[in-house]
Amino acid sequence: MAGKVKISIPKVLKALTTLVMATTCIIAIISSARIENNQPVSGKIVTIKSDKRYNFLEEKQVLKEAIYDRNIDIDNVFIANLDVNEMEKTLKNDPWIGEAQVYIDNKKKLHLDVTQRKPIVRIFDVAGNSYYMDKTLATMPLSEKFHYYTNVVVNVPVIGNDTPGLIVKTSIARLVNTLLADSFWAAQVSHINYEQGNNFSINTVFGKQVIVLGDTGRLEEKLANVRMFYNKVMNRIGWDKYDTIDVRFKEQVVASPKIIIPSIEAKAKKEEENSFVLALEKTRLLEDSLEAARAAKADNHVKKIADKLAESRDKREAEKRKKEQEEEHKQARGHDQPRGHETPKIHIGPTAGSAPKGHETPKSHEKPKDGGTKQNQTSAPKKENKK
Repeated sequence: MAGKVKISIPKVLKALTTLVMATTCIIAIISSARIENNQPVSGKIVTIKSDKRYNFLEEKQVLKEAIYDRNIDIDNVFIANLDVNEMEKTLKNDPWIGEAQVYIDNKKKLHLDVTQRKPIVRIFDVAGNSYYMDKTLATMPLSEKFHYYTNVVVNVPVIGNDTPGLIVKTSIARLVNTLLADSFWAAQVSHINYEQGNNFSINTVFGKQVIVLGDTGRLEEKLANVRMFYNKVMNRIGWDKYDTIDVRFKEQVVASPKIIIPSIEAKAKKEEENSFVLALEKTRLLEDSLEAARAAKADNHVKKIADKLAESRDKREAEKRKKEQEEEHKQARGHDQPRGHETPKIHIGPTAGSAPKGHETPKSHEKPKDGGTKQNQTSAPKKENKK
């Protein structure tokens, strides 16, 4: 006969108490959550994590994509009706958003946290398209508000969402990341050329050379060989002696010297410059001729005025001389008149030292004060009666 199982009443009561308390807590939590879900959000907070120098994303753009474009009345909608997961998916569809998190905190505030992508290269493809690419190989369109200055790769084929496109993007990202990791190459690279067969060449800033890299295999070794060539050769003979440095082959640096061969375009440009110089010289000569003609005309005008002034002056001097001659002539005629025309003047009565009584000495002629020819009046001689 099986033994009886003893039931401990205190243990049973303890278990029942624990069960009741847990159920009560669950019910309270569910009730509280239902109450909170039936309330609207108290606010919205947008956080954008990005490089402070470039802001391709703005707060109003994030709100527009996550809320307003989806016709959500954020000020009146209940928390229970907000699908934060769908809002995250919408934000991640933006090519400039790398990560997005949407949640509601215990203060009923809606948080929209996004991370902006950072470009590492700008790509120009053969179809004329241009776009950015980040380290995750994601592509971003150009922005109308901001320009991000970074490495440039030109002549890239049109990249599709397939394996060949992925290979091209991976090679570009590897080359660009290697160059950016070295401050010297980050400053020395002008732009990168994509060549057929997934090969690359670099146009440099200092020295103006083309560095032929080939593919991205042994990339660090190739760049180290170029640095060695810079230090041992170009620092001694000059940076303008070579225009191509080929490091495609292992443990080899093949440098091609610059050979200046004037091309047809260069000749045409030189002839055009010469024609321009000749035309400029002709224009200058024509301007000088016109200036000389204007100066000669001005000189003739001044000369005519001077001649007229001299002629007027000579005329006035001639008239003055003529008047002086006439005055002199008049005065001369007054002195040369005959003496017989003058009547002697006789004084009556004896004077000391005079002639004998009864005889008067004729008085000498006196010149008229006005210089005329008028004769001096004389009194007629009177005869004394003899007693």
